[in-house]
Amino acid sequence: MAGYWRSPFANAHSEHIGMELRDNGGRLSGTACDWSSGYLVYSNVPVQVDYPNVSFRVREMDMCPGCKGSGTEFFGTLNPDSTLRGQLHFPGGRPEITDLQFSRVGDNPCVALFPPIPFP
Repeated sequence: MAGYWRSPFANAHSEHIGMELRDNGGRLSGTACDWSSGYLVYSNVPVQVDYPNVSFRVREMDMCPGCKGSGTEFFGTLNPDSTLRGQLHFPGGRPEITDLQFSRVGDNPCVALFPPIPFP
């Protein structure tokens, strides 16, 4: 299940969440990112994998200056059909939960989703 993964976010065509999962001697781990309208919202978020479970939590240090979303968490499952499904939970008791379905992609989505535009 190592490789690159991408999911549209909140049915948006301009926002995606990407993950790179790496096999580190039989144990998967990786990083996640979020791009919106060509801007990097967060990146290099550590991803934990306890197969089949996948999770990450966005820290303040992962966010672009002035961006909101620190504390956002993802909990998902790697499935035998080569998909990764889960839910994004938002901080501060917000009731919204967003279902995500990731698909494998050929290139690192944290680099290749959009032309790189640095944090504003």
